[in-house]
Amino acid sequence: MEKIIKLQSKISSFQDVEKSLREIEKMFNDLTKSVNSKAESEITDREGKTGDLQVTMNTDKSYTFEFKTDTGWKTPIFQENIITFKDKPRQANQPKKSIDEIETEDTSTGASKAKKTIFDEKAKKFVLPRPDYDTGWVDMDRTDAAKRELTHTHGLSTTSIVTAQCFVRDAYGESDGTAATNAVFPYFRLQDNDSRGWDGFYYEILETELKVWLNSTHNIFHTYDGDNGHRDWDRMDVRILLWK
Repeated sequence: MEKIIKLQSKISSFQDVEKSLREIEKMFNDLTKSVNSKAESEITDREGKTGDLQVTMNTDKSYTFEFKTDTGWKTPIFQENIITFKDKPRQANQPKKSIDEIETEDTSTGASKAKKTIFDEKAKKFVLPRPDYDTGWVDMDRTDAAKRELTHTHGLSTTSIVTAQCFVRDAYGESDGTAATNAVFPYFRLQDNDSRGWDGFYYEILETELKVWLNSTHNIFHTYDGDNGHRDWDRMDVRILLWK
C-alpha cells in the first residue's frame, strides 16, 4: 500500500509553510516521473511502482501504452494482439464520406477504395464487403436467342475466388402474364439428373470469364409459395457477384 502524504492544516510558522511546500514539490515530481518517462527509454519490470504509466516506443516506431501493477508492467491486448499507436493519418481530421461518395470518387480516379470499405460512416452501419466482380443486373430471356447466352470477363483467377452469389429479379413478369413485382430471389439450381428437365439456367466460372446459359425449353426460374402456387419465369434480370 502506498503511503498517503497529508499536508499540515495548521500553519504556525514559516518553517511549517516551507515544509508543506517541499512535500507538494516532492509529490508533484513523483507524479511527473511516473507518467512522463521518455517513450524511447525501456523500463524493466523491476522499475517503477504500482500505478505508474508509461508509453514505450517499439522497434517499428509504433508506441505501446503500459501501466505498472504489483506483478509487473501490463499493456492492453485485443484478440491476442497488443494495441499499438501509430502516426495519425492526415485524412483523420477530414469529414467522413459515405459509400456513395467514395464510389463516385473511385469512378473519376480509377481507384477501388469503396471495395475495401465495409462501414458506411454516414449511415453508421456495416455493409457487405464489396465484390471483386459484379455483373450488375443483366436482362436474360430464354425466348430470345440473343439473351440466352452471355459471357462476362471477370479478370479474376479461379484459384483466388472464394465466394460466388447469384440472384434473379422478377423485372418483367411471370410466364403466365402475372405482372412484375421486382422481387429478388437467390438462385438455386434444380435439375432432373435423367432428363435435365429443370435445368433452365446455368452459369460457369472459368479462369477469366463467367458464362451464363439459358435452356430454350425450360424456365429460367421456378419457385413455389403457399399463396400463389407454382410460379415460373421465362425472362428475368440476373446478377452474379464474385469475391476473392
